[in-house]
Amino acid sequence: MPGKADEPSFLTRVASRLKGEVRADTLESFRRAGGVAYGEIHAAEELRRRLAAENADLWTLPPGTASQLLCAWNAFVLQSIGEHLLDADYTADPRTAGYVPAVTHAQVIACFDRVEEWTSRARQAAGNPALDVRDVAALPDDLPEWAEGLLEADAEPALHEAVETRLQRALETYYHLGQLVAMPALIAAYANEGLGMSPVLDLPALDSSAFDQWCLTSPRERQHWRNDLRARRAVEELWKHDPDPRRTLRVQAEIDAAFEAGLIDYARGNGTYLGAHYACPWGAVYVVLRAVTIDGRRLPAGRQFTFEVSAEAVPRGGRFVRRLSVGSFTPTREIGYSGGPRR
Repeated sequence: MPGKADEPSFLTRVASRLKGEVRADTLESFRRAGGVAYGEIHAAEELRRRLAAENADLWTLPPGTASQLLCAWNAFVLQSIGEHLLDADYTADPRTAGYVPAVTHAQVIACFDRVEEWTSRARQAAGNPALDVRDVAALPDDLPEWAEGLLEADAEPALHEAVETRLQRALETYYHLGQLVAMPALIAAYANEGLGMSPVLDLPALDSSAFDQWCLTSPRERQHWRNDLRARRAVEELWKHDPDPRRTLRVQAEIDAAFEAGLIDYARGNGTYLGAHYACPWGAVYVVLRAVTIDGRRLPAGRQFTFEVSAEAVPRGGRFVRRLSVGSFTPTREIGYSGGPRR
């Protein structure tokens, strides 16, 4: 089993080097240290059963009790995700067990790093009925930002990417749900985060005079791209191959509504605007100022994102790309006229 004192074999070291993987020793140490999270979730479940037997009202629990349930849940989920990512990688390629790709290493560390913090809070809350974790943490807490490419690529990259995005979204929802159950007082604010972000129903038809083919392009960059002949052709091709333009317009309408409501703004880097995404249709790069839900995805404060739309693969039988791309963006001189997404 990786993580024990056994030194990796020569073949394992060679295989991991060829794949560009790194040792997981530190991760295994974190795994062992974070095992206390299971003790805290067990204590929390015992507490929950006792409350149920007493017909306790979760809405009126002492803050320390709700905080214990919530913190134990967070520690458990973070520990579980880190462990499952490790074990899944070992299982996917037993030849390099004990090594993981750098992107997996970063994701697992991001999860394990926060386990001790939440287990400590759970213990403090268990001994202090007046402790309210909302005084020290913004809730509901979000999972660490997802690194991309956690799953092994397959022969259908677009399908692989869609599956990965849905899995990440499901885990985020699962993590939030446990916190809302533990502390129902969070539900009202959580449910209202997306108010005003619902799609506009009266959307213009593509063949109407009200339709602007540049509506996906950053307003700060539109005039520049309008003056570019290749850009005009690329945008026309994009809309020509969009199988569901109304859905595309609805997502953009939600983004525009969030911007108007002051929930998001144009992202900056080193004090200057990052500008637009490098590829057609050159959508703006935004930063979330207050947690908001766009296209069914909850985006916490501080996250950067852009709306990627691409028809590059459609003529070759591929899938049309329509997604929110979340991550850290940096300026580039690259220009993608085809609109093809790139990681």
